[in-house]
Amino acid sequence: MKKTGTIALICALALSLMNAPAAGAWAVLPDGGTPGHGVHMAQGEQTAAVEEDTGLLYEDEEALSRLLGELPSTITEAQAEEAGHILRLKEEEPDLNTVIFQNRDGTRTAYQYAYPVKYIENGTIKDKSNRIISSDKAGYAYENEANEIKTYYPERLGNKGARLEYGGYAVELMPQIRGGGAAYSLFGGGSLQAAQVIEEITPAADGVHYSGALGAGAALRYTPTLTGFKEDIILSSYQGENEFSFVLKTNGLLLEETGGNWYLIDEDTEEAVIELGEIYIYDSFSGITAGAEGGENVHETYGELGAEEIERGEEYIITVTAPEEYLEAGSTVYPVYIDPTFNVVSTYIQDTHISSGYPGNNYNTSALLNLGYGSSSKSTRILSRITSLSNGIQQPGWELGVQVDSVIYHMYCTSSYTSNPYVDVYRAGASWSTTGATWSNASSSTYSGAVLLSSTQVGNKGWYEFDITGAYNYWLTPGMTNNGLLFKMRVESSTENYWRQFASATYSDSSKLPYLTVVYNEPVSIEINPYSMRLYMGESYRPAISATPSGAALGVAYWSSSNTSVARVNSTTGEITAVGAGTATITVTIYTGVTTATGSCSVSVFSGTPPAVMGEVYHIFNANSTKPISPREGNVTDNGQVAQESYRPASAGYQKWEVIRLFNGYYVIRSAQNSNMALSGAGTLLKLSNIGGSNNYSDVPMEAQWTLSGSAGSELNLTARSSGKGICIEGDTVWAGENIIMGSVGSKSKGFLFIRPGDYVPTTGVSLQNPIYLLKNGNYICMPQITPSNATFRRVIWSWEGRGSGSETDITMQNYAWGTSTASYTGTIVTGINEGVTWLRAYCSDTNY
Repeated sequence: MKKTGTIALICALALSLMNAPAAGAWAVLPDGGTPGHGVHMAQGEQTAAVEEDTGLLYEDEEALSRLLGELPSTITEAQAEEAGHILRLKEEEPDLNTVIFQNRDGTRTAYQYAYPVKYIENGTIKDKSNRIISSDKAGYAYENEANEIKTYYPERLGNKGARLEYGGYAVELMPQIRGGGAAYSLFGGGSLQAAQVIEEITPAADGVHYSGALGAGAALRYTPTLTGFKEDIILSSYQGENEFSFVLKTNGLLLEETGGNWYLIDEDTEEAVIELGEIYIYDSFSGITAGAEGGENVHETYGELGAEEIERGEEYIITVTAPEEYLEAGSTVYPVYIDPTFNVVSTYIQDTHISSGYPGNNYNTSALLNLGYGSSSKSTRILSRITSLSNGIQQPGWELGVQVDSVIYHMYCTSSYTSNPYVDVYRAGASWSTTGATWSNASSSTYSGAVLLSSTQVGNKGWYEFDITGAYNYWLTPGMTNNGLLFKMRVESSTENYWRQFASATYSDSSKLPYLTVVYNEPVSIEINPYSMRLYMGESYRPAISATPSGAALGVAYWSSSNTSVARVNSTTGEITAVGAGTATITVTIYTGVTTATGSCSVSVFSGTPPAVMGEVYHIFNANSTKPISPREGNVTDNGQVAQESYRPASAGYQKWEVIRLFNGYYVIRSAQNSNMALSGAGTLLKLSNIGGSNNYSDVPMEAQWTLSGSAGSELNLTARSSGKGICIEGDTVWAGENIIMGSVGSKSKGFLFIRPGDYVPTTGVSLQNPIYLLKNGNYICMPQITPSNATFRRVIWSWEGRGSGSETDITMQNYAWGTSTASYTGTIVTGINEGVTWLRAYCSDTNY
């Protein structure tokens, strides 16, 4: 291993999961201080700053408190206030990478991060948190607060180190120190000072600090990230040591080097689980960089990472080496930070840069993206791709028609210069790959045919915004190819030497990773309830309207009718009045403040009167048997059967039905005894169903919605909306107790009569002349006498039987057979066939007297 000198130095070693919902969020956090120091406003100060100006944004303190309680770790209170967020829309967040807020102006803002900022615990989605809390895991004092990737830290380093657990994998990292020449050994238990928890190492994370962990003046600090943890080696002064080693226990994972990067590999799947990236080193210089732009920056450099296998798949020694000449240079400002990046396979954004000075080089693992013209790099450009929008695949979950108002690509500039050159961003003109892009194969193709999107002046270090709305909307168009973005310094020449560096998607500090904000309006659709109405002339109805998505900002509604001779509508209230037979379309138009949304419904207007009066109570008689439909044995219960029963005064209470016409044209028929119970055609038999009390057509189950065909005062056919099947009496029989079945639309018992209880006069008796004497083959006109004379149904059911030597075939009746009822009170001709005695009976059809 190469040995170099050492100074006051911080070496950051980051461990992060690969190909897992491992998050290394594109944090949306402003840089609050010197790199690595975590200098930020105190929590109380932040709250006060937000509350001071919240009068215009939040209706009350409760609303503000609710919003702040829903902020993920990637979004600060100040940022939420500035953006005008008023409500987090968790139910609209389509994945673990996206956070969505409702804004005060009615729009929505989606934050799209490279890695998951949420995780699932026991079926519940939760925001990740990098705060440090006490741990009850044996051997460890602290752990990260909320993450499916758990990290643990001991009270003192020794036999225990920083530990990462996820999905059955576990790795542990422990420091080594040189003792007696070249030999290395672990610290003995208790030889180090106790850990110190430091709050807000970054705005979203706490840290655990171990003084003297790597010898005199050399401390370790662990900071949990959304994907694991980062280890910082902090040297208070240069002690002549530039190599720092650690024991890495991998519990079955193999440590392998591929293309200059180190990975922990699952031997069974051959997939990379954890990556240790390049070693980026920078000092504490915070001023404007001296010298020409694009020249060598004396305040930053790169180190090396090496490894030694102790036991394959179990234990390795990894060593970080800093360049001795950099550590000894007089221009280096202490403390120095050795900050390795980590490369997690991104599912959303990928970026790299290409350099004409090194035309064959690929920089996909680079922590920093170079842009402009450098003394050795020459012309250098940045390529970035939002991968989930490739070929019109809409991420995160946008529907066709979503109106995207603005899309801002945020990048953090790490370099400090006094110039303010323009950086142009283009929709790239050709495809490229992150792992294969070089100046030779990508510079000409991506720039040729590229479409300029926007320009931004870039000065000193800090956050910069690039408007890529045009490209994003282009990618949202199905079939359009996503070739990503091209960032180009407007002037690329050795004369100006404009040069900038930006944090890449693999940068080790998650608070400076690139991210997107998408401000959009979901396509507002207006629905009129009901969408189809049946009215009779003279009737009026005011429908309801609803908007999708819920919470959409709506303005004043304007109503209109396509045919005012059929249906008129109040332009402001929406009340519809039926004036003539025919059909019309009613339309409502609403301006949302951003776009115009419309909804419509059809209205059919009929002349005459409806088959049943709205809200009226009826007995419902089968027209063939003239017996009322009734809950079997009077049981008005959910799923109870409905049958044909005889009318009795004692039964009248549960044989009454309230008929309600829904304004989509269907009817619901409720028990007058228990209004929650309604006729249901869900099965093969007519039954009762508990449908609740609402008469809104959208609340009534379709099997409880009925079509009534026919005219008022005449026979009506009842057809269930859900199946299209009508009801009739099983077997067309006229006796009490028979089933009412669904189907048999051709049956002669499918007609029903709706009669108000006050209009119904039941029969109470019937008499025949007795006895009657007939000669064989003789005839007699038999006239039953029905009481009362004004009975509603003056019908009888005939039956006869032979007595003694006689039989049922000893007589015949003209036009009637055994067990049938008369169509009206007309009498019948009886003919004797055989000698004997035959008993002829007549039953009142409705009451069975």
